[in-house]
Amino acid sequence: DFRNYKHLRMFLHAEEFQGQGLNDGDLWGFIRIGTDYTNNYYEYSFPLKVTRAGQNTAEQIWPEENHMDLVVAYLAALKQERDLNGSSLTQPFFSTIHPGYKIVGTPDISIIKIICIGIRNPKNDGIKHCGEVWFNELRLEEFNNQGGWAAEARADVKLADFGNVRLTSHIHTFGYGALDKKLNERSRDDVRGYAFVSNF
Repeated sequence: DFRNYKHLRMFLHAEEFQGQGLNDGDLWGFIRIGTDYTNNYYEYSFPLKVTRAGQNTAEQIWPEENHMDLVVAYLAALKQERDLNGSSLTQPFFSTIHPGYKIVGTPDISIIKIICIGIRNPKNDGIKHCGEVWFNELRLEEFNNQGGWAAEARADVKLADFGNVRLTSHIHTFGYGALDKKLNERSRDDVRGYAFVSNF
């Protein structure tokens, strides 16, 4: 369930293989998450910066440009953007608001079943590129630790010998969880309930 987190992050490293030549942006890294690999998924892709021979500092090996940062909130926004655009559910839709994001089908971030990572030639021009790419530390970050609250009220009214009236109300908000609940078991919605019972 990705809804509890704000970011999906990973470090990538790219370098040419055996002196065959590789330029920045020749290869793009991508990550695909969803219900399946082909019909219901989100995808995020971005160009890779190449580390040159002799570059050996941490900043050069893991350049800032290769720090993948998938913003989880953008995924729901992407689905809304596609629906407002009237695009087909079965065809890939590329976001114009958040570049690099793509959606196919109706994936659900509350039940992610697959994660696929890889590299591609973005130009699809038939030119071969050879490189070595490392993927490191795929992780979800910034757990949404917003707390919630809950309340319950009840009123019993006796109308002499005429009858009884009972009013009850309860509410719990996003982020509420009982003491015995785990973080992932906290409420994901605002819920209100009312009841009225009478006996005459």
